[in-house]
Order: sequence, then C-alpha cells, then structure tokens
Amino acid sequence: MQHQLILNPSFKESDFKIKAFDSIFLIGSCFSTEMFLKLKRRKFDVLSNPYGVLFDTLSISRAIEDIKKNNEYKIDDLYKFKDTYLSWNHHSDFNDIESQNTLNKINNSISNANSFLKKSKVVIITLGSAFSYRLINENQFVANCHKYPQNHFEKVLVSIEEIENQLAVASANVQEDFIKAQQAEDPKPEDLFTHDFAPTPITEEVGERNPSREEKVVMVDCALFAVEELMKKHTECLFYGQDVGGRLGGVFREAATLAQKFGDERVFNTPIQEAFIVGSTVGMSAVGLKPIVEVQFADYIWPGLNQLFTEVSRSCYLSNGKWPVSMILRVPIGAYGSGG
Repeated sequence: MQHQLILNPSFKESDFKIKAFDSIFLIGSCFSTEMFLKLKRRKFDVLSNPYGVLFDTLSISRAIEDIKKNNEYKIDDLYKFKDTYLSWNHHSDFNDIESQNTLNKINNSISNANSFLKKSKVVIITLGSAFSYRLINENQFVANCHKYPQNHFEKVLVSIEEIENQLAVASANVQEDFIKAQQAEDPKPEDLFTHDFAPTPITEEVGERNPSREEKVVMVDCALFAVEELMKKHTECLFYGQDVGGRLGGVFREAATLAQKFGDERVFNTPIQEAFIVGSTVGMSAVGLKPIVEVQFADYIWPGLNQLFTEVSRSCYLSNGKWPVSMILRVPIGAYGSGG
C-alpha cells in the first residue's frame, strides 16, 4: 500500500516587504548561499556568508559580533594543521598554506561585511543545525572541523532556549548598528577629496634633468635603470608582465638582466591577460608589495582599463585611505628598433 502525504498550507501575507533597492545581508547555512544566488541574479544588492557557510547558532552569533566590531584577526587566532593555516571560526574556504594569506582573506571579508551590514535594510539568518561541536583541548566551539580528527571534538545539542537567546543577541547587535548608521552624521563637503590621493614624501622635482656627460642614454635604458634602482631599494618590489622574464627580458630589452639579478621570484612573465596584470596590483599593494607591471603594447591595454579606472585609481579613496595602491604601469607604444 502506498501512502501519500498532502499538505495544503495557507500563508498569511506578511506586512514586511523587501523593496527592490534594499541591501540584503545573509548569513548562516547553505540556504543563505542559495538565496544569495537567486537574489543576485535578480540584481538585488546582496552579501552572503562572509565567514563561509555556518550551520550552528553559536558560530553565526559569534560571526555577527565580529563583523559588528570590525574585529581584526591576528596570527595567534589561527591554527596550523597539515601545513595549512585555518580559523576555527571560519569555513575552510579561508584556509591557505601561507598564514598571511589566510589573515588577509579573513580580515578583508570582515571589513567588507562590516561596511555592508551598516547599510543593510534586511538581515536574513538561516540555521542549519541545533548541534555545535566543541574542540575539547581548547574548550572552544568551532564553526568548521576542517577534517581534524573526530575524537578531538564533542558534539553538543544546544537547547531551544539557548538558540533563541543567541538569535536575540545577534538581532539586537544588528539593530544597534543599524540605528547608529541611520543617526551618523552626513559626509561633509570638505571631505569630498579626502584620500583622493595617497600621501607622498615627494612634493617637488629634485635632481638634474640634463646631467653633464659625454654619452647620451636612450629612453629604454633609462627605464631599465630606474626599475633596477627601485628593486635594489625595495625588496618588496616585483616586476612582472608580458615577456619581461629572464628568457627575453622585454621585447625592447627594457627588462634585460633584471631576472638574473633579482631572481625569477621577483621578475617573471604572466599570461597574456591585461585585466589580470593591472588588477592584480591592487591585491599586491594591499599586502605590502610594490608591483611594477608591463602591458605590451598600448594597443592591447583596453581589457585592463576597467581595473585601472575602477580599482587601481579608486582603491585609496573608497577604502578611506586603508588600501592605497603603490604600482607602476609600463606600456610601450610607438617605439621601434632599439626602443629609444
């Protein structure tokens, strides 16, 4: 005998409405991710799971508290397991073999989520489980077990009262921040150009434009010598782009000998992908590097202009001075023969 369960639920239309231009913040289980994808396809302004997928209430509440405070993670907050650095509060998507990469991904995500949460009109929390996992040795509840041996964890069933309390605290935190954001003072007109440019110690030209010497130096050699001086002075300086590596050293030899002098780790070729070459300098600068990149030639720079205009030039301004971009973009044009 076959049994079929038929449900005919009736839902009362809610008084709460989501408007087309409302910013929507989602956090929690994979349901948040699925809703995010559907809302994004319909052009809503949405942000989902800045800590990765989280299932239990304790982890979700902790994440919201971190985001509210714009908490910055330190190296001591990470744990190393099988040559990978991880955070017990985050999904494994943040794991990396380099501790600084893990920290950068975590802190950048928190900072972005903090800014987004302040403007959000709607916050959606989806719960995936009433169970939490406690790391026994550390007496710490974790958001993700990261394939750590199972015998190191204790499975704990959280009571309905505790879940309700955690959600109430999280809701109160979000509401408090939303009220603060609404009451915040409007930007002042005089701050319009604040952080438009990163501060620089160089405010006027120094040196001699036409030093007295017998031999003239062609432009391509001047460019080569200038890059070499910068790379000697700054160990965090990199030079990469199209055909600048050790094998060719630039189509005009404008990078000749640099790979041999500074190594393939600091001077290297990239794919023929102008958008990547230009856009990658923003991330490089964010972690303290000083990239010098080359696109060949000016005729082919168009795929990289979006990154140049919307990311490189505006990073300092849009991050309120937190992430100024230190980069040099070289684009040969109109040079033939010796390049000079």
